[in-house]
Amino acid sequence: MRILTGSPTPDERPAAPRRLAILGASSPIARTVRDAAIAAGHAVVTVGRRDADVLHDVADPGPVPELPGGADVVICAIGALGDGTLDGWRTAAVVNAAGPLAAVAIAETAGAAHVVLLSTIYAGHADRYTGPPAYPVTKRHGEELARLAARAAGRTLTVLRPSHVYGSDPLLLARQPLLAMALERSRLDEELVLHGSGTTCRDYLHVDDLAAMVLAAADRRVEGTVDCGSPGERSFRELVEIIYRARGLEPRIRLDAGRPDAPEPPPLDREASADALGVRARIPVDIGLHRVVTDLATDGVRG
Repeated sequence: MRILTGSPTPDERPAAPRRLAILGASSPIARTVRDAAIAAGHAVVTVGRRDADVLHDVADPGPVPELPGGADVVICAIGALGDGTLDGWRTAAVVNAAGPLAAVAIAETAGAAHVVLLSTIYAGHADRYTGPPAYPVTKRHGEELARLAARAAGRTLTVLRPSHVYGSDPLLLARQPLLAMALERSRLDEELVLHGSGTTCRDYLHVDDLAAMVLAAADRRVEGTVDCGSPGERSFRELVEIIYRARGLEPRIRLDAGRPDAPEPPPLDREASADALGVRARIPVDIGLHRVVTDLATDGVRG
């Protein structure tokens, strides 16, 4: 992993404003990165199928769009989870491969020297992923295609591999079934059943911390693959307890020892990430989940 520009300390001034193009405009991660970039003084143009400054479907094999004013960095926040069906696998394969290629092509057209690709920590550990099986495989394929394309186009590529990303947006929560289930059961003050011992751990990264890491990668022009994790992982049981107690309830958990524990998560190299990006995640999951519960209650959203 290389850092191609100066490496400012947290006490130094932020990097000079850049023009950032963000692919995947309608996703909650892309929206969070956009808002953080604007707050940091960067100019932002969004690209996507809908709700974007520039409308473009990455699965369209036609010409890539031209960005008004060009761009310095292209950030690819596109991804398809798919499902357990063959059609879902096909969708994941198309989107997760076409998105990174489109990002490099748009960077070339827009004159951007740097592409930041959001992948997943499971791209290197598909055997530990418990969601739709095509997701980590196709994300890994997207990484490999992006590396080939970036090398051919002479662009710097950063691949960020976040852990489980969560936040108050219902779309983010829908992709984290354990959190969604605990939020719903606690809302109803009902018992939640955990398979196995409840001691399996997960790393949940708040979307605001991920946005800070994306901007740090863009500011530093990091080259290579970087893990993106929270300040520390917690067990399934601890996560559920945090959510119940955030509602002022005593946790109601039953363990089903007849069901196997989920696989342990992939290892995260937090120190290498902090060295490369110059930032660390600042939102522990207990604080982040309290924020989620508060936000959902304030917004009147079921959770």
